[in-house]
Amino acid sequence: MKKGYLVSLVTSCLLCTNMFATTQLADVVITAKTKSEVIDTAGSFTIISAKEIKESNASSIQNILEETVGLNVTANSRSINGRKNITFRGMNPEHTAILINGRRVSNTDAQIGHSDFQYNWIPMDAIEKIEIVRGPMSSLYGSKALGGVVNVITKRPMNKFSGNIDIKYTHAVKQGGTGKDVSLNLSGKVTDKLSMSIYAEKKLLDVIDNKKGINNPATADKYNDFNDSQAEGKDVTNIMLNLWYEIDDTQEISASILRGKEIRDAITMDLSETRQKSIDLTGLKFQDGTLPLSNGKQKANILINNYFNKAYEIDKEHYSLEYNKSFDSVDLSLKAYTTRSDVHSGVFEYTHKLRDDIISAELEIDSFDKHYIVAGMDYRKEYYSKTYDKSSYFLDFKEVRIALTPLGLENAPFAQDKNPENTNFSANISQYSFYLQDEYTANDKLLLTFGARIDKHEKFGAVVSPKAYAVYRLSENQRLKAGYGKGFNAPTLSQLSDKYKFANPNAGHAFRGNSELKPETTNTYEVGYEFTTKTQSFKATAFYNDVKNLISTKPLYDNIGNRVQISSTDADIYSNISSAVVQGLELEYSKYDLLKDLDFSSSYTYLKTKNKETNRVLNFRPEHKINASLKYKITNTLKSLISVAYTGKQMNHFEDQYSTITNNDGIIYSDASGKILVNKKVSKLNGYATMKFQISNDFSKNLSARFGIDNLTNTQLEDAYNFQLRERTYYIGMNYKF
Repeated sequence: MKKGYLVSLVTSCLLCTNMFATTQLADVVITAKTKSEVIDTAGSFTIISAKEIKESNASSIQNILEETVGLNVTANSRSINGRKNITFRGMNPEHTAILINGRRVSNTDAQIGHSDFQYNWIPMDAIEKIEIVRGPMSSLYGSKALGGVVNVITKRPMNKFSGNIDIKYTHAVKQGGTGKDVSLNLSGKVTDKLSMSIYAEKKLLDVIDNKKGINNPATADKYNDFNDSQAEGKDVTNIMLNLWYEIDDTQEISASILRGKEIRDAITMDLSETRQKSIDLTGLKFQDGTLPLSNGKQKANILINNYFNKAYEIDKEHYSLEYNKSFDSVDLSLKAYTTRSDVHSGVFEYTHKLRDDIISAELEIDSFDKHYIVAGMDYRKEYYSKTYDKSSYFLDFKEVRIALTPLGLENAPFAQDKNPENTNFSANISQYSFYLQDEYTANDKLLLTFGARIDKHEKFGAVVSPKAYAVYRLSENQRLKAGYGKGFNAPTLSQLSDKYKFANPNAGHAFRGNSELKPETTNTYEVGYEFTTKTQSFKATAFYNDVKNLISTKPLYDNIGNRVQISSTDADIYSNISSAVVQGLELEYSKYDLLKDLDFSSSYTYLKTKNKETNRVLNFRPEHKINASLKYKITNTLKSLISVAYTGKQMNHFEDQYSTITNNDGIIYSDASGKILVNKKVSKLNGYATMKFQISNDFSKNLSARFGIDNLTNTQLEDAYNFQLRERTYYIGMNYKF
């Protein structure tokens, strides 16, 4: 990071020293494993309360993260059916560890391409708060935490039994996507020692057709993305049961059971050829121009297996058992938990099975003068398997070739018959880890945090993740912060195995694992200023990430230089082939009672990225992002909220997404001679802004209602984006407490 950049930030922060005054709010960031108040906690973080979640109309964790400073919307490798993912400070989506009460959920975003399944694990009403820590946290949480951590903290029951029922209905004006949500919870003390809580939710969302699909009689889908819906339909069921048993005043046993099922419906390709529909190709484009029809009215009707299908069925399970014991100045925590995800693809007719078994022990020691020490260890066993429904399938493109003959494209590679073989795969791996963190109060002004974690991996040995941070108290309400952290991300089990092979001949790509892979790593430096009182808050943080050994793919050749093929498809191999620099600035400001009964909050993110190998910016990393909201208390019971979000210009280098085929204009990937076109097409994506509005009223102590409009401006993205926004959507909801 440029020296002048940091100097200007620190100087401007120091100039703010006498601008603010009064009392600081007390709170603790659980994820940071600290006893310090929020303002004294090392690192960059955002805490989102249950009240804020309800006001945001969020239906999943993802919706909440989209509006957080330092986080941006992108896609996991490439979006299908409108799926979106979240990046922390320009890192990849799979570089974020998602936790529930400090426990990991399944690694689906890294193991399964194009997935976003990690955001729907928990009933939304079960959430007490969400702690979002930006920057590497591998010193405490190990692999995946090199971009940041999302820790979902669930509610604990009150003494008396209570609960609530929440219902919500959403409707988009033109393109479908009607939603129906209902949730129920009940919690309280069963006996003097036993407490329980149960949360259940059902969320239904109809599939959303593409905006130009009304002209396509076969699929109601737009031409240039014929096998994708704008957003897939969802049928989500989650249920969570928590139990706490208080042995005595110093010790407690708790257990948690979380079960979920999710069905994703979409317009998808049926490889089993059980149904066929005629696709009108009028209007399809080459990369270098419009499809050359013999006359303006000619239509090439191609039989493609395309229909509404249960594209994905996802079964989720999470079981945990925990024991906590408090001594005079030492707290002991023992945990054992398992997480499972079974993901069946109706498109490719195989099932991913992921399982994590983890045992951990942790001590929090507050018996030393000026030192607060956290020490822990855990053992993790990770399993993954991919099992096909049948050993092979046949793709018959005879009708495709007949339809394309008048166009001279019958010899195009995409139009040839294919008979790929399906190879089942399974693997498991174990690792041990030890971590230590010391929060040292050097004096009344200076707080230092040092930590490190050692992960002993079965394949690539030991990985050390250190951390060092300083917090300096300028005054009661102001802090200067600076620190360094190293993060890492282990390759997935499929990436790390030479036995893993996968081919999708229809898409023209195939992959093989690589046992020589190294972990992805980042070295992160940040400096910041923070001011907090009961009525206002200001934060400024500059960061610099040096990312190395990023895992991508490159062409696979044999010993004599011939391209290796899998199922008659040119294969790529996973490799550590790139590195990047990501730097930026995060600003946050909030003010209660900006005017009477009017609260204001805002954030700004500046992001600058560079791929060191290509010397260009990373895909889908907007340079600027702004969020702002106003909350107005109209009466004691009637409240309103309006918020605006702006995402700046970004780039999409298509050859970074497709190693064999590059095309965003349709299924025709060839020129008239049948040669596949792979040009270095670059799309400069324009920025966009959205707005949403909500008004809510408390009719009584127990009954409330809300009405809102999302995407009030009805903003739609250009086709070069990997995803699309829902059109203007109206919703109404009611909540009853008992």
